[in-house]
Amino acid sequence: MTNDLNSIIAIVPAYNPNEKLLDVVEGLVARGIINIVVVDDGTNGASSINIIETVHARPEVTVVRHAINRGKGAALKTGFNHVLLGYDRISGILTIDADGQHLPDDAVTLANSFMENSEALCIGARDFDRDVPWKSRFGNQMTRWVFLGFVGRLLKDTQSGLRVITPEFARQMLTSQSDGYEFELDMLIQAVHSGVPIREIPITTIYENQNRGTHFNPLWDSLKIYYVFLRFVLASLVTSLADMALFSYSYYLYGSVLGSIIAGRVIIGALNFIIVKMAVFKSDESIFPELIKYTILTMVVMILSYMSIIALNKYMGVNIYLSKILAEGVLFFMSFTVQRVLIFYNNKR
Repeated sequence: MTNDLNSIIAIVPAYNPNEKLLDVVEGLVARGIINIVVVDDGTNGASSINIIETVHARPEVTVVRHAINRGKGAALKTGFNHVLLGYDRISGILTIDADGQHLPDDAVTLANSFMENSEALCIGARDFDRDVPWKSRFGNQMTRWVFLGFVGRLLKDTQSGLRVITPEFARQMLTSQSDGYEFELDMLIQAVHSGVPIREIPITTIYENQNRGTHFNPLWDSLKIYYVFLRFVLASLVTSLADMALFSYSYYLYGSVLGSIIAGRVIIGALNFIIVKMAVFKSDESIFPELIKYTILTMVVMILSYMSIIALNKYMGVNIYLSKILAEGVLFFMSFTVQRVLIFYNNKR
């Protein structure tokens, strides 16, 4: 591995690009990034096809094609796969958008920063001030706070497409099931859970014509992005439903709130522990310390749940089953946070 720009491979996902793609390629080459992979993600317009062919004619550029439009994440994965199979001397993989939102100078700054800490995921972080289109500013602010709540990291720019990653991490991201814009968020989540350091490098913020040239759909693509977060809690919600079913059945048979809570926790708890360790938090730490802390948390949650259900049912007249739902709903978020911060925390992060 070498620490020069010749060892940085740039990937540019492109779908129906305009002349900005020519500027991106020219700018990268002029600044010493001379290995560029343009992933044509199903371009179908005549003028855009001509632009693809123009950059393809450059000796510094390789074009990899999709027969149909598959999404930005799929294009990045195709680029990763091509680079990992086709290049021997790689220190890092740079991703940059084709629409001119990122300056070549910033790309070089990011690459140089990466080479100072070649284990990190480096992100070009934009400044979302008042000049940024409201939908972009609102979307980024919401995502960064939701990311903090579910993943435990506060990042300035969760949606930047200007990044540099290691070949090893690119190989890991090939297993991602995300194919659209949510892939870039999934990359950040995977980095946190894999202990990959994340560095944010300030870059110039460019939004020309209120960002009308983007292929990002504010409604549909945002929903897919937030599905990445929902995936984290899905496993826990499934086990919560199973716990509720066991509680209801046990309470129907015996009429004991505490006994029904214990029955659900004991039977479902072991399964839930395995699911959240392997699928939600993806922890590779030793099982026994985590199991001990998880057991203590489970006991605390059982006591709080019992007290809350009794208080809601006896003193506020709430139906016993609704009391269970209300109590567990509040405790679910508390439990999730404790598990993320104290139980399944990866010390390598």
